[in-house]
Amino acid sequence: MIAFRDIDTSPDKRSIRRFAITLLIGLSLSGVALSEIAYWVRGSLSWVPFYLLSGSALLGLILSFLSEKAGRTIHIVWHTISAAIEWCLSLISLVLMYYLAILPVALAMRLCKRQSPLTPVDKDRPSYWVDSQAKRDLASYFRQY
Repeated sequence: MIAFRDIDTSPDKRSIRRFAITLLIGLSLSGVALSEIAYWVRGSLSWVPFYLLSGSALLGLILSFLSEKAGRTIHIVWHTISAAIEWCLSLISLVLMYYLAILPVALAMRLCKRQSPLTPVDKDRPSYWVDSQAKRDLASYFRQY
């Protein structure tokens, strides 16, 4: 996961150009995928998503090769947006996991008056702490060799 503090705010020229090429390839493939999804859903092939994504990636590539400052700006903005989207998706997935998986199981156990099998209820017991016996002499810790 990309944290906001891990975004490289001063990339060098080589990494900017490599990012621009990766962006061109990735957005072009995403455009092809979206066009195929549109064909599958509507039954007619539309290359508009491919043209839009490839054109914007090509524009970013040209700007990155012509101006290092523009490439740096594109690099920072892209990574900031992707970090924000990733943060939101991880938060949403954690909330959904809790409310769709953990909470219903806990409520079902509460309704059935069941306790977790790991902690059987004993009302006479003052604590659930389990004392363990030392398997070897504690003085051996001071004799390491």
